[in-house]
Amino acid sequence: MNNTTFPSNWTESTTKGNLNALFQSQLEPMVDKATKDMVEDIVYCGILPALTILGTTGNILSCIVLVIQGLKDSTNIFLFVLTISDTGNLLTSGIRRVECILGKFDALLGMNYYMITLPQMKVISIIFSRFTGVITMLISIERCIAVTRPMKVRLWFTSKRVWIMVLVLIVLTVSLITPTFFTMQLNWTTNPKTKAPMAYVSLTEFYTMNIVVLNWYLNIFLTVVFRFIPVIFIFTTSVTIIITLRRASAFQKAASSAKDEKLAKVTRMMLTICISYVTFNIPACLHQMFVMMYPEYNLRGFEKNVFYLVSAFGQLAEATNSAWNFVLYFVLSEKFASTLKRVVCYSCKKLAIHKSAKPTASSSAGDTKETHLSGTKASQNENSKL
Repeated sequence: MNNTTFPSNWTESTTKGNLNALFQSQLEPMVDKATKDMVEDIVYCGILPALTILGTTGNILSCIVLVIQGLKDSTNIFLFVLTISDTGNLLTSGIRRVECILGKFDALLGMNYYMITLPQMKVISIIFSRFTGVITMLISIERCIAVTRPMKVRLWFTSKRVWIMVLVLIVLTVSLITPTFFTMQLNWTTNPKTKAPMAYVSLTEFYTMNIVVLNWYLNIFLTVVFRFIPVIFIFTTSVTIIITLRRASAFQKAASSAKDEKLAKVTRMMLTICISYVTFNIPACLHQMFVMMYPEYNLRGFEKNVFYLVSAFGQLAEATNSAWNFVLYFVLSEKFASTLKRVVCYSCKKLAIHKSAKPTASSSAGDTKETHLSGTKASQNENSKL
């Protein structure tokens, strides 16, 4: 005899979908809303703004150093372009998350700011973030060829060809992600209670008319192209570089020469950048893979709080990767570190000279004024004597 016990409000007409919803209503979500809000405040209001300020400052210094060194070889060109992309990712992400701070003072102002920046600024942030992966993938290719085919790398990766590759990748990345700009539109209404203007975002007619194709393109195709492929490819080339370096005993013996020592240091730095990218982007890839496998797991699903939390940590990891590269440049490149120290010391000396020149100038003016007054008094005395 079947002793299965059903909920008291179950009827014979309950469908499978309704039954699943009914059982879910009896369960508690893994993360409650209070915990989700607290973690988001820590990430978006505290850690992310700090990373944006520190990372942007470091990246600006990196750009200055790389420009001083010269953008003539492939290594400096790659690092310069990667730094620009990292800076764009940090700034756009940071600008979007200002709403978290604004919302603490005025909830409506914070919400309006978020909605205003959502349709365009989010897409621009995605472009910078995805291009970082693409340019890192190109770096891994160049280093892999430098280790496995050292005679070919100078021929294939000349400065002119590297700039052409970079421009092609920029156009390709922007072109593929551009349709995302046309999926959301900004609208305005008024608050029924306060009559204050309220911004909200809705789907465009273009998106609703092509929802099946665009969902596949945006959620599957772009995810595979800009998330999964770069991480898998960079991981594969990094492993290839490590294995090749370990097996090539000749490379290790020849490392005593200055030229090969320089090659080894450059390879070590570029390899660290690639491994860093894979490490910081694996969480977002796993999360995206889980979303693709279980469509009911989304920002409106039963475990939406978990979705928001994992998304916040994914954005934090990407921002950390964009801010972290400056530290890698400084630690792993003696040339970069020495150039940076010269730039900082020159700036400090110039500032000190500028500060010390101000009192001197004022005192000189005072002496001149005093001399002028003394001369005037003397002439007056002479006139009185006459």
